[in-house]
Amino acid sequence: MVNVAINGFGRIGRLAF
Repeated sequence: MVNVAINGFGRIGRLAF
């Protein structure tokens, strides 16, 4: 679960930033 959360957050962060 933690891996999925980090993966999703990283993807969104990369798009946002």
